[in-house]
Amino acid sequence: MRTKILSALVIGTLIATGATTAQAATSACTYKPATWLPVPPAADQGGTIAAEAGPGVYAGLITYTDSSAVLGYKRHAARWVNGAVTDLGMLTGADYETHVTDVNSAGVVVGFGGKVVGNAGGWPIIDYVPYRSAGDQLEQLPVPAGAHDVRASVIAANGDIWGSGFGPNSNNYKVVYKWPADQPGTVVTPAGFPTGSEVADVDSDGTVAITVIPSQEPQTDRPYTWKNGVAKALPLPSGAKSGGVSAISNGRVVGESVDANFNSTGILWDNGVAKKLPNSATALDINASGLILGYSSSPYKGALWQLTTAIGAVPAGLAINAVADDGSIAGSGVQPTTTNPPLPVIARCS
Repeated sequence: MRTKILSALVIGTLIATGATTAQAATSACTYKPATWLPVPPAADQGGTIAAEAGPGVYAGLITYTDSSAVLGYKRHAARWVNGAVTDLGMLTGADYETHVTDVNSAGVVVGFGGKVVGNAGGWPIIDYVPYRSAGDQLEQLPVPAGAHDVRASVIAANGDIWGSGFGPNSNNYKVVYKWPADQPGTVVTPAGFPTGSEVADVDSDGTVAITVIPSQEPQTDRPYTWKNGVAKALPLPSGAKSGGVSAISNGRVVGESVDANFNSTGILWDNGVAKKLPNSATALDINASGLILGYSSSPYKGALWQLTTAIGAVPAGLAINAVADDGSIAGSGVQPTTTNPPLPVIARCS
């Protein structure tokens, strides 16, 4: 289970209602902020949780005003362990922007940094390079010679890191890369992934959830899983022309499908069967018991489902990016009665 890639507070604003276990699915509860995590005093624009790895271990971003930066600010990767924050900084040589994608229970944070490599019509051309945390800083992961726009997407419990990028001979289609934990400093290209595979997540049994984009034509995206060298297409629901995945946990995959009119619907693939989430636009994350975070379609706002049962809309208040196996949800929000910038927060059902 993991979250969508984050470089800002982008998931929406909310305090959510919902159940935290399959047994509680029919009895909705209300999520309330339970723990506010600190940011360094100089991080005057606050921070957010982007990913979690179980109780007490979180990763995300903290933001500093910096007039010398191209964007007017700099976002650093950060890690919180048992309430204490570590500023991991930015990747050396890739200080245009920082993205945090995942963290494992050992506190290793992964993501990618952006560096300016050119200019087109007054807009910077950005190349992305993958990183992992080592101690209290970020280190670049190796990439094959000639590869570009390579991003680390997820880290497994055993330390294996998975990601995607454009290979030196990939003809503008993405290639899957793996950085094995037992072979530090190396990168491999695992066999069996379809052309155009982009890694979304990895399950505890090693199953990788991927979105395959096999063509430059629109609406050719397809959802897949891969395990031990074998890729398996996931079915699209009736009426869908394309689809992709966001997360996997305990064998269940979530994502979205898109119809011919480009309307999207949140999808749960359970035992390989595509199930539409009621009144949904997309599904972003899922925990081991089937609690799903996504967006409703009408109105368009954050929402929770327990498997295919809607258990609460997400009203304004917090920006939630991750759902943990203990049923807590995490992201950022403004503390009540303060004028502080958004701070990292964990909300629990009460």
